[in-house]
Amino acid sequence: MHGLWLRAGAAWVPVAALLYAASAQADQATAGKPDTSSPAPVVVREGTPIPDDPPQRAARTTPRSPAAMSPVAHRCFVREVSAFHDRTHVRCHNAADQRLIQFAVDTAQPVAETLLVKAWLSMRSGKPLRIVYAPTPDVNPPNCKPRNCRRLLDATN
Repeated sequence: MHGLWLRAGAAWVPVAALLYAASAQADQATAGKPDTSSPAPVVVREGTPIPDDPPQRAARTTPRSPAAMSPVAHRCFVREVSAFHDRTHVRCHNAADQRLIQFAVDTAQPVAETLLVKAWLSMRSGKPLRIVYAPTPDVNPPNCKPRNCRRLLDATN
């Protein structure tokens, strides 16, 4: 008995047979009738909002200074290294600017494995890990809270 089976009354019937029978009945019901399954074409003019489309973010009115966008470095004495399904993070004993103690990357990125190894070696040796991170929470990975976590860009022992 391969495939999916469904109990119909006292007998077991393969699901594929039921689907085939349903499609044959649909073909017989629509035989000789004009095809009305394709809807009329939709004309979309430029600037027409699409239904159920999320609203666009307003453009930033004040440009950021180049200093605010440049990466920041921190000497982190590693307290904890964790890998989750959505992010890999390092927690430091000493806080960086703005009370930042966690630095994270997406687990799907290739740098996540390197981060685990470097942070573990740093924690084991007691030497600080030099972390370069994004100064703003705009690019934080999932579940990296803006108040105490930032996206990690680079880590060196």
